Amino acid sequence: MRSRCGSLAAGVVIATGLALAGCGQRADHGLDAHRATVTYTCCRQADIAPVRHPGDAVQVHWIVSAGPPSASSKAGSVTLSASLSGPYPDVNSLKAAPTPVAAATAIPVRTTDRAGRAPTSTLVVPADAASGFYNLAFAVESEGATRSGASIIRVAAHAP
Repeated sequence: MRSRCGSLAAGVVIATGLALAGCGQRADHGLDAHRATVTYTCCRQADIAPVRHPGDAVQVHWIVSAGPPSASSKAGSVTLSASLSGPYPDVNSLKAAPTPVAAATAIPVRTTDRAGRAPTSTLVVPADAASGFYNLAFAVESEGATRSGASIIRVAAHAP
């Protein structure tokens, strides 16, 4: 009788050990599933500070920041867009204006939430642009949601 109980006890210990080992492997595997992501915002102060002139190229440098970790193994698609509208005689008129018509639109940048590089969008101030204040609108579309904002750029005609 003693040998039967000893064999039974040994079997229970082995089975318990295997079960616990299996749990430990699953827990470790789950930790590997979280992957780093990035987010994008617009733009550097140097992109908006200078006075622009008709025909100038405006470089919009997107800023990359660490995003929340993701359990997905698939990178999420991100679209970065920028447009310029105006002119407005002053900043108050620009802010009070209804939905503007774009004077220039950058080609959308398509990237992912894993890429990590800092992309650049380019807008060209129209050659016939009048002097005034222009609204630089930008948007980041990701996972079906859009975050947007705006800055103000001043355009002055070339000196005669």
